[in-house]
Amino acid sequence: ESNGWLTEKEKLKTGAVVISNLMHRQGRFDEALKLAEKETATFGRMLRIGTALYFKGQYKLALNYFEEGLKLFRKDIGLRKGTFPAFYGVAHMLTILRLKEKDYLKTALKLAEETPDNPYAKIFEYLQSGIQYQLNNFLDANELLDETPNSPLEHIFYAAAHYWNSMVLPAHLPSILKNHLFNATKHGYHWVEMELSAMLSVFEKDPDIATEYAEATASLEEKLGCHSILHLFPRTEAWERSLEALLHLQAKKGKKTAAN
Repeated sequence: ESNGWLTEKEKLKTGAVVISNLMHRQGRFDEALKLAEKETATFGRMLRIGTALYFKGQYKLALNYFEEGLKLFRKDIGLRKGTFPAFYGVAHMLTILRLKEKDYLKTALKLAEETPDNPYAKIFEYLQSGIQYQLNNFLDANELLDETPNSPLEHIFYAAAHYWNSMVLPAHLPSILKNHLFNATKHGYHWVEMELSAMLSVFEKDPDIATEYAEATASLEEKLGCHSILHLFPRTEAWERSLEALLHLQAKKGKKTAAN
């Protein structure tokens, strides 16, 4: 209930946000796209179209909508930096990370760092952790995982960041993921179900059960036409990352010595 605080126009906007978020979590991406395309031209429409396109794997087109929507959004509220302080901003970052264009890690990191505080702040931090690990900033990557997750989405990205960063997931987390998976499956949140299955496929200790989760993930990916965030980043072991960082440092020292 709005208790009289929202105008009819604001109620429509709020309804569009709630419905689109619901459809995305249920994996109803085609329906979400068609619904968004019927809206009047606002930054909200462009964000919802961009998010639906991201889930459908049309990353380049999605990025165009996010960038144009961001221009309108910044103009509308006077924001100069960062991305959208909502799940649309998360989808915007994921799109950049999927496309892997020039300086994509630094671009996504800067957007996340400059985004105002919002209900998805923990997810932004978990994504930043994965990026920092890719940039060999291991201490920063670890510190960004200090915040404890609460919601199912937060648990998904928290678990994913541990996988990206080659870290051991806290022992109590798999049971929480399984509980979220039960509820997601029960209520038809198929995208959430897919992501939770993906996380459990790598953190379940029983190899046979882990295989079942992996098979469920593959089946849902095919059904929904999208890919889990589990393999968003190329995963390398910690010692390989350390070696890369050392070689990079030696190369920089070599260039500096040659210049002198």
